[in-house]
Amino acid sequence: LDVDDQYVLWANDGHPMWHGVSGPAECTPTPVPTPTCIHTFQDYGRYNSACGQELSESNVRYQLEWVGTYDTGLYDDQAGEHIAYDAARSHVYMAQKLTTTVDVVDISNPAAPVHSANIPVAEIVQNATGFVTSSIESIAHGPLGFFAAALVATPETDPGMLVFFTDSDENYAYIGGVPTGAKPEGISISASGTTVVTIDEGSSTETVDPEGSIPVAEVTVAPGAAMSSASVSGTVYGFDASTAGTAGMFDPDALRAKGVRIFRDFTAAVDLEPEGGHFTADDSHFVVVFQDNNAIASMDMSTHKWTWIEGLSYRSSMDAPFDPSDKDDAVAIAGDWGGVTVKHMQQPDVVTSWTHNGVCHHAMANEGDARD
Repeated sequence: LDVDDQYVLWANDGHPMWHGVSGPAECTPTPVPTPTCIHTFQDYGRYNSACGQELSESNVRYQLEWVGTYDTGLYDDQAGEHIAYDAARSHVYMAQKLTTTVDVVDISNPAAPVHSANIPVAEIVQNATGFVTSSIESIAHGPLGFFAAALVATPETDPGMLVFFTDSDENYAYIGGVPTGAKPEGISISASGTTVVTIDEGSSTETVDPEGSIPVAEVTVAPGAAMSSASVSGTVYGFDASTAGTAGMFDPDALRAKGVRIFRDFTAAVDLEPEGGHFTADDSHFVVVFQDNNAIASMDMSTHKWTWIEGLSYRSSMDAPFDPSDKDDAVAIAGDWGGVTVKHMQQPDVVTSWTHNGVCHHAMANEGDARD
């Protein structure tokens, strides 16, 4: 929703809020003066104190109706981990996480989806490169005529791989791949189709905590040439002095002062775990959210430097009642312990960006899940 070309409604754990975004072209989330009946960046409550009433939803609504279903017939195998849509051909690409294949489903007739191909992605990549994957975590289709898949390594704390295949026009030929960091997940493709970015969460195990990172791949194909003749190249960018847009940007204490959650004595490079990302409408910047760290950042795609990182603060209007102990064999739910309260963090899982009337907006889905 847009009000006075400056505000957008964000969904925060099911509670709406108004959030102002204005300022530089790179979409810096700068709070702006608060007009009547508009919530500020810091107020995450549902109740609009300026208006004396709860915020209402938009009058514009969309109703989703069931039309048809494609059933893989696989159960307890985490089939259908992620999908991508090729609108030009009415094809849905379905990544089968544990079977490490990709199903292609034709939905030209949405009421009767038809399975049209199965691509043994892991087998093809292993034969071509020797890389062994444990799962396909994500898939995306690009406007140039390819799909990309994020492959997790074996073990998953090792560097993964982002691989590229042609679409049905060229019979799903393997184009190539680029290395990623540990546990690549979400994939975003620029509007031009030539730049592909993955999110390397870098999730830790009991013994290994790899760095989170952002691999950036470039797809090059000669004008008029077949997509199968394209080349791909890539670089992995982390969160340290080499990628900082300003000196000291990733100093742990400086980040904590901005509300970014950094655990224990970890460095930012180790502890920042990107969860979701999206290109701005002009492809000039890539916006990333960090669920465990309760933060958001932006990379300038022309320099591959991080231009800003901000903590997402806490839900000021609501405490978090809970039972803090599983050792007392009792149900003791409380929201206040001698004046000490616990606040909700946003902890976004995914983010999307768009521009309206020259103003950049970001919307996040705040899962609220933390590192265990």
